[in-house]
Amino acid sequence: MQEHLRNKIIENTVIFYSKKTGKKEIELQKTVANTVKDQKIEICKTVEDLFTKLRFIKRDRMILILLVSDEDDFRDILTIKSLLDDMRILLILPNAGDEIVAMGHSIHPRFLSYIDGNFQEVAAVLEKIEKLRV
Repeated sequence: MQEHLRNKIIENTVIFYSKKTGKKEIELQKTVANTVKDQKIEICKTVEDLFTKLRFIKRDRMILILLVSDEDDFRDILTIKSLLDDMRILLILPNAGDEIVAMGHSIHPRFLSYIDGNFQEVAAVLEKIEKLRV
């Protein structure tokens, strides 16, 4: 299976992680898909799936969008923190609580927003990153 993943996941990939599948998560996923139309989007619903995919990605050519559902979800993500180094991360947090925001800054995201924020800002950041990747 790992060889299959190695061949399947290509350079210009957007990885979208969201443990939940609610209205806001679907809205963000559609915004991302409409913004990076020519890019492959890999969806991850578990940290284990995220771990597996991150092991086979060429990091300098990918974007990681993390839509964190709560602090426990983020703690799970932080178990693979070493794989997040030097990645282009767009981080969407569930709230602006001090602890979760501090956790968020620990992974050095290129962009940080909140689930109740404007997803058009995410689209604008994605467009800028896309221009830099070309």
